[in-house]
Amino acid sequence: MSDNDDRSWGQFVEEVPDEELLTEFDGAEPRTAAEIADAIATTEYEARSKLDALCRAGELRRKQVRDEPPLTVWFRPRATFAGAESDDRPIDERVDELLKDMEMPGISQMMCDWRRDAVRAAFDRLREEEELEEAEFKRDVYPSHAAGYDDPDSWWETVSDRLGDLPGVVDPRWGGETWRYDGQ
Repeated sequence: MSDNDDRSWGQFVEEVPDEELLTEFDGAEPRTAAEIADAIATTEYEARSKLDALCRAGELRRKQVRDEPPLTVWFRPRATFAGAESDDRPIDERVDELLKDMEMPGISQMMCDWRRDAVRAAFDRLREEEELEEAEFKRDVYPSHAAGYDDPDSWWETVSDRLGDLPGVVDPRWGGETWRYDGQ
């Protein structure tokens, strides 16, 4: 196999321009990370990383459509097709809309709402401080927004999985613990 044919390691995510990845979306048709990885000749891990970055930038949205085995799809937001150039709405309005559409674990609507509130509280704290460690979220936000969780680690798993999907939030890379808010 020649070097040009070996795609097993894929490209670094930074090498794939956003525009190239976005052209792989046909209208509002959702795509999986595996489909995108194949289309842009990279690994599924790298594709997922780039797709999540585009979610944080507001270019894409994601939704988990199946729990077992887990299946997540990414799609272009509705505003893309309404002719909107960019989302000029206030950040709080955009965050509220994203939280409303997020899948939350829970056996009741009230439990899901508590968990949305916990993600919102973590977002607000991060926006206020601009940089926080995982331990600081657990110390500062968990006690007043436990959302039905008995321990901060389980709580953090739910919150952190969703916090990175909100605009302006930069989640840690490669095992780091520092979260940043790069305000918009």
